[in-house]
Amino acid sequence: MNKDYYETARANPEIRQEFLDSIDMEEYAPFVGELGYRGVESEHTMYLEWHIFRPRKVKSPIIICNRAFDEAWDWESFYNTLLHHEGFHAKSFYLGSPHNLIDRVSNFFTKTFHLKNSRKFDLNRCLEEDRAYSNQIEHPSFLECSRNFQGAIIGSLEINRGKIRMLSNWRIDI
Repeated sequence: MNKDYYETARANPEIRQEFLDSIDMEEYAPFVGELGYRGVESEHTMYLEWHIFRPRKVKSPIIICNRAFDEAWDWESFYNTLLHHEGFHAKSFYLGSPHNLIDRVSNFFTKTFHLKNSRKFDLNRCLEEDRAYSNQIEHPSFLECSRNFQGAIIGSLEINRGKIRMLSNWRIDI
């Protein structure tokens, strides 16, 4: 049902929130608050909404933007990203990953005082993205996604790992 419902929601922005309300977040449900639709243009397709002062053990909302419906994604690619990338971030924040705490504090000061991102902040953000991309790719549902989507995600992981090497001089083997 969700595959057909996704295609209907792609064609009709009026039912996108209703569609998102019907999604089963499976093993990530204990960590995710609402799935919220934002009918705005954004560089993101979807993202975890977080707040510096949100304590551990509190569910995080995931925001889904127009791009998640307007890009040439299939249902499998959309659902894989929602669950195994953004859901992974929600779980990490809920459990209080130390990388997320550093990221939250650094981001707070960066935004509040208009500071440039620190190297540690950038590194922690890249490490968290690396874990989310890896989780997404390693899940069996990734094989059901379109080849173009698989290539884009693997390419994003490779770019991210290049950033990690540059920031830390680490070598990461895939």
